[in-house]
Amino acid sequence: MSKKHADPVSYGDAIWRFLDSMGFDLTEQRIPQNTKLESTVIQAFESQGLNSIGDNWKPLASTVRLASEFADMTLLNLPFEIKTVVAIYTAILVYLDTGCDLSPDVFVPELKMVVSSMGKNFQDPVVGYLFHLIATEIPKYYGPISSSCILKSTLDYCIGSIIECEYPNGVSVPPSSSRFPRYLRRKTGTSESFVHFMFPDVVFPEKQYMGTYLPAIPDIIEIVDRTNDIMSFYKECVVGTEENNFIVTSAKLQGCDPVSMLDEVCQDLVRLSTDVKATLDLIPGGHLKEAFFIYVKGFIMWHITGKRYRLDEIGFQMGSSPQSRWNTRKPVVRSYSFRYFHGRSVFVVGSATAAAVAAGLVSLFSFTR
Repeated sequence: MSKKHADPVSYGDAIWRFLDSMGFDLTEQRIPQNTKLESTVIQAFESQGLNSIGDNWKPLASTVRLASEFADMTLLNLPFEIKTVVAIYTAILVYLDTGCDLSPDVFVPELKMVVSSMGKNFQDPVVGYLFHLIATEIPKYYGPISSSCILKSTLDYCIGSIIECEYPNGVSVPPSSSRFPRYLRRKTGTSESFVHFMFPDVVFPEKQYMGTYLPAIPDIIEIVDRTNDIMSFYKECVVGTEENNFIVTSAKLQGCDPVSMLDEVCQDLVRLSTDVKATLDLIPGGHLKEAFFIYVKGFIMWHITGKRYRLDEIGFQMGSSPQSRWNTRKPVVRSYSFRYFHGRSVFVVGSATAAAVAAGLVSLFSFTR
């Protein structure tokens, strides 16, 4: 029988240490709701007749605010048209994710049909619109390599969703198969799509920039995956009983408890961020690095503010620090600050739990535009 993998206090303590290590400032106000973007996404769905699909329209429409906030927070500096495309894409993925959780008997056959036909055959018009978007709209803003990676990542997501639904209690992974958790995570995350969404061709032309940021892509994919693993752990494993996610699967494989694995993933993410910063530092101008840091900051904020992840239940909200609630192992804080994105202060960097990681963060986030 499935069980909860952590208690709220243990998770809250771990997430506070993570946010502190990443230099994320919870005292900042959240980015305001973008009602224009939400309305534009709804209009796009209506233009495809999706408001006439019966019972499926309400769950699709309910994803629009969450998806619009994602696009607006993570792609803050990019053109409105790009945010719209990404918001539509994200809304449909959330729709599919929810559908697989609630009605796998309906959505799994649909996804099997999609992957076996490379996105050409489907019954659900929402799925049809997703692949129309990938084939016709995304290439208007993204180069051929990025567009192809987004298609591949989407098909991987469909395959991963099928696997998760068909093995709801998790796959039994022997110690000799240590790479399986990462394999499954790649299938279910669509992180490759979202990494490429950071660098649209209309802002960072592939012919000019792809060769410079391509070496950072694997690490950025890891960062996107692991940030989601960390920030969704409460929803999935504290109040939920999910068995297939990366942290639980890895903990089983290594014979440790999920909270210990969560801490390890947090530390790995900080180190990965340092690596990406070092790679992007080699690219003149700083614009790619700026896009990366805007994404990471927005991605964390999106998880904190989104009702889907339920972090407000344990006191995590923008505009007020939960530090006092998770002070059982509160680190001694040394404060650093840095500025970027048109001179606005975005993060205030504090110490990590380990001095070496803290020193790395000072280097990681110390640049000015």
